[in-house]
Amino acid sequence: MSLTLLKREALKLPKAQRLKLASVLLDSVPVALPVDEGLLTMAELDRRADELKSGKVKGIPAEIVHAAARRRAGLLKSAA
Repeated sequence: MSLTLLKREALKLPKAQRLKLASVLLDSVPVALPVDEGLLTMAELDRRADELKSGKVKGIPAEIVHAAARRRAGLLKSAA
């Protein structure tokens, strides 16, 4: 099977299966080769978005995340 045909068929897969395939392929590459961090980031963002949409995980409101970040940075005292 040619690479062009393989890519065409792989792109027909549902997003979750494409992410799994991408993970398997990346795991098959020796560590010494550089990996496109942007590609990995996009795959991770897609995976997390799918988890949120499916209800598998629950999001945290931005106000809570920002307050926690400020506390960790020492900009806001904890309400302990």
